[in-house]
Amino acid sequence: MSFSSLLVRFQSAGMIPPPYTHFYTLTAKPVENRLSIDFNITYTDREELDEEDITGEGFTLNDDFAWSGELGEAWLPILRTLLDQTELDPFNEADLGEQDDYVEVTIDPSGGKPSPGTPADPEPFLYAIQELIQAIYEAGGKEKPFELIYLDYNRTGDLELRLNASFAERSVRLMRYQNRQEKNRQLPWETLQQVMSTVYAYDYNPEDSLTRPPKRDGQYLNLGGDEWYDVTPLTAVQQALEQL
Repeated sequence: MSFSSLLVRFQSAGMIPPPYTHFYTLTAKPVENRLSIDFNITYTDREELDEEDITGEGFTLNDDFAWSGELGEAWLPILRTLLDQTELDPFNEADLGEQDDYVEVTIDPSGGKPSPGTPADPEPFLYAIQELIQAIYEAGGKEKPFELIYLDYNRTGDLELRLNASFAERSVRLMRYQNRQEKNRQLPWETLQQVMSTVYAYDYNPEDSLTRPPKRDGQYLNLGGDEWYDVTPLTAVQQALEQL
């Protein structure tokens, strides 16, 4: 779809507790072959929470964020395809229940009238928008590109995998070190979703982690921080990574 602007207004469902509850506004406009963005997100209802209640859930004391800028050419066709595949139903806030997110979308097609509504199938739409927001966080310096390191130490030889993914550029790069040989290649973007869905299917307890790269037999995973997790019992994680 050729469009002149997209506006998304989102607020988390009433049943969502703080510190997770939030709302955001996102405006995207094509500018030549790039995407112009205005974005702001605000986390709400945290006044009565202790610091540990917030940081213990993986948040900080200031998660509000605003950014205006441009994303590269990789994002424009993605957004056009998303809008082609998105059917909007009439939006009526009065119809929302406690379990329903507030999702109001206005599409302004080129040469046409703005089309407000809410996605008939919100899950794939919101997943794509969440990837876009992750790209915004990266471009705005709030978060770094995704990095994953996997080590497999065993008697037959060591394997090291480094996967780097940039949401801003929609690129995935894999570096594989094995038998003193290094192989680098680009992976399809869809591979990242498959890897993350498998890796994050498990809860990793920082208290059980190592603080430095291990040097003993086993399989270990680093998700971009200082913690190294022993994933020797997690066969699904090992298979998903070693098959890359």
